[in-house]
Amino acid sequence: MNLGKLFKKRNKIDLTTLDAASFFNLEDDIKRGVCQKLKIYNTLHLTIFTEVNRLFTEKHRFVKSIEASQCGLAPILGPSNCIMVFIPRRAGKVTLPRYFEGFPIIRIYENNTATYRNMVDRIRNMTESA
Repeated sequence: MNLGKLFKKRNKIDLTTLDAASFFNLEDDIKRGVCQKLKIYNTLHLTIFTEVNRLFTEKHRFVKSIEASQCGLAPILGPSNCIMVFIPRRAGKVTLPRYFEGFPIIRIYENNTATYRNMVDRIRNMTESA
């Protein structure tokens, strides 16, 4: 897709045509702004969430303190798009960047979250059925 078509007047991005390939070609600071405007229920945008999660999981698969991750709406923070990283009880220190492909990284600790186990199980079930 031609990146020039994505930009409207004053460099605003046309979210109706934004697909995963175009999103990954954007500069990091632009991705940060765009990611909060993405709608997870939009088919084109869902591919972005899915691909960001796949890339994050691939890059951090050797971090033993990460039990699961999901790119989407954060249930704890309200309507905020982010990468939720689930860290089990008694896990070692997890060093992660603040952002990955424009999405903020939110650490969800088992010690501090009553519904932690339910969220992790739901993610695993979604991953296994996909």
